[in-house]
Amino acid sequence: MPSDELPDIFRQPTPAMVEADTLARRAADTLADLADQYPTWTQDELTAMTDFLDQASATDGDARFPLIREHFFRKAHDIKGQGATFGYPLMTDVGSFVCEYLRHKTNFTDQDIALMRDMVALMQTILNDRLTGDGGEAGQAIRRQIGKDTE
Repeated sequence: MPSDELPDIFRQPTPAMVEADTLARRAADTLADLADQYPTWTQDELTAMTDFLDQASATDGDARFPLIREHFFRKAHDIKGQGATFGYPLMTDVGSFVCEYLRHKTNFTDQDIALMRDMVALMQTILNDRLTGDGGEAGQAIRRQIGKDTE
């Protein structure tokens, strides 16, 4: 039977279809609300990351390890995981760089801490300038800084 000959009952959305559409719209609205809040949450994470780096700078040797490899790393990992979800893929890129850099290190030098400060500064720029999506030219510059191909 051609589709134009279907009874009207088959052309109407079912209650399940309407409910699924409503739930999808609510989920999209919730995600948009969370995306609006992402910069505030992430700012708090960047502040904590800076505090961990400050504490690590004030210590040396084995005392640095948990501050950076556990606490700082966990914050970077959270940022990495959430960035793209909330429209900030550059945060994911920088967070990924940090995680990969730190993943197999067994000690942390002053140079490592300085590099991590640079990464926090890049993330701060992304938030301050609201570099969503690919971030345009500024995003390309950030990707070059972390050695990520921009092509």
